[in-house]
Amino acid sequence: MRDLCIPLESYAYDQEFACAMLIGLLEPSLKKYDIKLTDAPEAKDLKEETSIVTAKVESLSVTEDVSTLIEEKVACPKESDPRDTSPSPNHSASSEPSKIYGEVVSELVQNLWRICKEDCEVRLRAKIEEKQQQVTARVEAVQSLRTRAIRAIMEADGAQVSSLNQSPADDRSNVLLYETSCMVNGIPVTLHVTYGNLIYRTMVPVFAHITVVPFEDVVNIVQTTSFGIQVVYVELDLSKHAKGVTIAMGLEVDLLYQLLHELLSMHQKEIQETINSLPPLQQQETETNPAELKKILGSEEEETKEDDVHVSPVSDSAVTPVNADAGSTAASK
Repeated sequence: MRDLCIPLESYAYDQEFACAMLIGLLEPSLKKYDIKLTDAPEAKDLKEETSIVTAKVESLSVTEDVSTLIEEKVACPKESDPRDTSPSPNHSASSEPSKIYGEVVSELVQNLWRICKEDCEVRLRAKIEEKQQQVTARVEAVQSLRTRAIRAIMEADGAQVSSLNQSPADDRSNVLLYETSCMVNGIPVTLHVTYGNLIYRTMVPVFAHITVVPFEDVVNIVQTTSFGIQVVYVELDLSKHAKGVTIAMGLEVDLLYQLLHELLSMHQKEIQETINSLPPLQQQETETNPAELKKILGSEEEETKEDDVHVSPVSDSAVTPVNADAGSTAASK
């Protein structure tokens, strides 16, 4: 039992430790916007928890009663079996084809052993399931806390947006979650992390430029070492980017990895929810070919645009001069 529970406990501890690192990285923003993640449990939640606990206690008591009844049933044949073993001619003649006393005892012992073994397996299985439920609840709680922390910063009033990426004021995906100075692919940069993008600007005075990497193009995020230094490697879609992004920084590299990993997980969950909302045949196509999902989403956007064009009362003759005027003004400029 201990050998089976140690991996579960270590997994839950790793998830809780990762959540603590992420909350520590986001703590300045949480304090800045006065966001409190630890709320007191409501009375309904407490009632539900107490009902669950009482149900578990009742189920355990029922199983114990059943086990005691089984033991009593097994013990009854032993106590009710004393008979007169004195030899008699009629009895010996009638009992010759029946089982001898040793065989009867052996069968009783084997039945008792089988019942005890089954009862032990049932109890062990119940304990393992209970431990799995506990670990699952702990992991789901910390995962929900990480997502809630990021969502709370994004939805905070007056949240600061990234100055490196121009976007509308109401674009919550451009809210600045983390800012730092680090090395990206061996070049010193200023790094901004938002929900939608990974943005960095080189610190070279003359050749400074800004690079925006959408999280939709991120394939995987791993933490590795390069020349003995802990780095975060962001694997990108090679059809859109020439190479990946290697981020090297100080002691906060572990915290940055947790933030990027959580953002990637949130985007992957959104994509999975989109796939689940599709018909079954399209779901199979997107599972075998991930690029098919982008085609489907692109075709849906084109259909909505075509519907808007058909609904608009403006005729083609009215649109053509406007485009011509726009082209002439662009040429004059």
